[in-house]
Amino acid sequence: MGSFALIRDFIRENKWKYAIGIIFILCVDILQLIFPKIIGAITDGFLNGTVNQHNLMMYLGLILLTAFGTAVFRYLFRVFIFGTEKKV
Repeated sequence: MGSFALIRDFIRENKWKYAIGIIFILCVDILQLIFPKIIGAITDGFLNGTVNQHNLMMYLGLILLTAFGTAVFRYLFRVFIFGTEKKV
């Protein structure tokens, strides 16, 4: 029972770091849901014949922005959750 009390106290002391890490996980999940929507818009544009070079470059930019945001938020959630976890 004593070891559980140590873990409980550690989690209480670092609850904000874990909460921020969970928010970053949610951001990663949301960004990963956007990626298929962009691919679907590109595919629909090709099927309808409405995709031109400008639209394609815009979609490419959105894909790169989504990938960059996913990488940044993934790094941050690992820092907050796994970094705090290493202190145990």
